[in-house]
Amino acid sequence: MIFLIIGGIVKVISNIIFITIFDMTVEGVAIATIVSNAIACGLILSVLLRSKDKIHVSFKTLKICLSDLKEILFVGVPAGLHFTFSSLANVVVTSAVNGFGAHATTGVPIASQFDMILYQTSNAPSLATISYVAQNIGAKNYKRAKSAVSKSLIITVAFGFSLGIIFAVFSKQLSGLITSTPAVIEYSCQRLIIIGLTYFLCGINDVIGGALRGMGNPIVPIVATFIYMSILRIVWVYSIFPLFPNLTFLYLVWPVGWVLSTITLLIVYFPAMKKLQNMV
Repeated sequence: MIFLIIGGIVKVISNIIFITIFDMTVEGVAIATIVSNAIACGLILSVLLRSKDKIHVSFKTLKICLSDLKEILFVGVPAGLHFTFSSLANVVVTSAVNGFGAHATTGVPIASQFDMILYQTSNAPSLATISYVAQNIGAKNYKRAKSAVSKSLIITVAFGFSLGIIFAVFSKQLSGLITSTPAVIEYSCQRLIIIGLTYFLCGINDVIGGALRGMGNPIVPIVATFIYMSILRIVWVYSIFPLFPNLTFLYLVWPVGWVLSTITLLIVYFPAMKKLQNMV
């Protein structure tokens, strides 16, 4: 989480430098993304290479264990599809934003830079939840696994909602760091306020999804993602959004999808956890 936060901060600073100082546009954002990812990756790898315990990485002894690979793919592939489905649907949402003109097209990506900081803050507890729940499920310590999920939800809501409020309140100032055009700032603020105040819902959804993955059930989260983060957004853009063609209504597809997905995951999570606890 610390390295992701550092990467996010570097990305924002790099965007400001490349866009305002070097007068770059899309290529500046792309370079900033590469730089921030490279720094986060380098920090993580340096820790793994220096570690003396079980997470130590040695390039000389790297090899593939087929049995472990199968388990990794069973959890990892659905997790990867989670981001793929969301990204593909967001392309459709972006096409709707483009219809509002150049100022909207410029303002929304500015807000997205701060969205990523919110996402990393809200999503980090869910990443810990996957391994922590899996570890305790394997040790048959189901009470501790359930407690981990509750604590992750509290952390996600506390940090995600608090940071979201800050971003919403200071949306104008934050957007002004990257652009001075009033119309662009207005479009950026519009997205920052709506998404910022509701991004903690995404964190809740990710924690419950992470818990299910840790319990050995990665299929339900990916199905929920496909339905509510992909299909719903596409249907929203082409069928519901035209009824109320304004960006505020368009952005509501995110919190609506997060809430529906969370409800679906909880319907599966509670019986699954209860079943495990009854096995003690």
